[in-house]
Amino acid sequence: MERHHAVHVFKGEQLTLKQAYHAAHLPMTFVVDAAVLNACGVSRNEFLTDLAQGKSVYGVNVGVGALKGHVFTGAAQDDMNRSLVFAHSGGIRDTVPASMVRMAMILRLNTLLLGRSGCSVELIESLLRLLNAGITPMVRGYGSVGCGDIMQNGQLGYALTGGGLGQCGDTIAPMAELMAKAGCAPHLMQVKDGISIISNNSFALAESIELAHRALRSLDVLLAATLSASVALNASPTPWTVAARYGRGHAAAVGAWLSAQFDATPWAQEATVHDPLSIRFLSEIYGAAYDEAQLWVDTIQSLTGFLDENPIMMDGQATTSGGSYLLDLAIRTDSLRVAIAHVLRNAYNLCAHMIAGRRAGLNVNLIAHNSAMTGFGPFLKVAGALTSKGFAESASVSPTPLMLADGLEDECNHLPLSLTKLRRQVESMEEMSSVMSLMTAQALDITGVARPLAVDSLYQLVREILPFSQQDQPLSDSVEVLRDSLMAERESLTQSVAGAVLPLRNIF
Repeated sequence: MERHHAVHVFKGEQLTLKQAYHAAHLPMTFVVDAAVLNACGVSRNEFLTDLAQGKSVYGVNVGVGALKGHVFTGAAQDDMNRSLVFAHSGGIRDTVPASMVRMAMILRLNTLLLGRSGCSVELIESLLRLLNAGITPMVRGYGSVGCGDIMQNGQLGYALTGGGLGQCGDTIAPMAELMAKAGCAPHLMQVKDGISIISNNSFALAESIELAHRALRSLDVLLAATLSASVALNASPTPWTVAARYGRGHAAAVGAWLSAQFDATPWAQEATVHDPLSIRFLSEIYGAAYDEAQLWVDTIQSLTGFLDENPIMMDGQATTSGGSYLLDLAIRTDSLRVAIAHVLRNAYNLCAHMIAGRRAGLNVNLIAHNSAMTGFGPFLKVAGALTSKGFAESASVSPTPLMLADGLEDECNHLPLSLTKLRRQVESMEEMSSVMSLMTAQALDITGVARPLAVDSLYQLVREILPFSQQDQPLSDSVEVLRDSLMAERESLTQSVAGAVLPLRNIF
């Protein structure tokens, strides 16, 4: 039975985010380049030679953390390497989505294939067999603090030995049962395998890639909603055309896309010299957000080809590494969160302008002409709550010192906390797009202004869910349904116009 329709060949190279995302989400056959696997065998032999010469290696013949002074010899080394994955298989709370676990396996396999781990070739082959069999371990997501996804990786290592639960298609069953059915023998952890499988950040990196896919879509859709609100407010496109020519970074591309909408379908402009800052600065605000997103995704991509375990092989010797601390990614995540907070505030400001009824012939609270309504004024509170939440999540992460690994580890929880805050901001962007779009459709119907292609696409999506409001009605369900519809239609809402393309459209 033919189950796979694409092939991914691991070559021991950095992956693009598109490659990693598709490999985790699409049916795929995985193959390892023979030369790459041979190089891993050479590294393994160098490690075994180094160990045989009596070198003390962390997590191999000495313990880990507070037990790093304990020496293990002979059969005890094998026992200790197996015990490492059992001891670190202690995550709690909800399970990690299967696609994220699969991506973590792909990322871990890819970095092991850089040929500097010293792990057994059998460990590599065990990961490869599970991926090709479509078996995904069930991993509980809470328990690690960011300097190596220790507890998640421990569960993955335990699953390789046949422990715990797994999923294959719609079937959830013990890993041993799924592996036996697929003809996959349980992996016997050899020296170095235990520390190699637990000491890395593959789950944090997988979460970053999944979040990047969602965040870029959300940013694009919120920009489309922002454009629609600006059209409803009869915005002047002049500052956008200036940004298109002279803007720095991605502000130029955003300005070109915004002004191209007006060139294709001009709308009536407000007769003022200066629009409010929230309208004039759209190119700069979104340009800065795309700039930070660019730095963030570039950093994520670089880590797909970086061996972040400890210890690693260097010049034929097992060597202690500090590479498991991904401060650069944590800082980039922090910076992106600040930029997103400004995007959310900008969206709130435009909602407030529509509600105020001082522009473009709009009525206060977007009340329909000659109607008895309270209107959308109370709905502005939802936009305000989303904005406040977005700014709260932009606050700097101040890691609390923790006693781990026989010392104070004051940096170790930075990245996972920042990713959690970013995920909440992305949710706020998605909901803000929906809230703003509901208000905008009402405003567009009141003014009757011409709608460019992106604006009309958004307007039609709203009207499929909620008709023009001439009397007050509950909006909660409409927000949620529209949110999902907007995200699903991101391509039509943000398509290029006259050659003007939004930034980062080729990442995924």
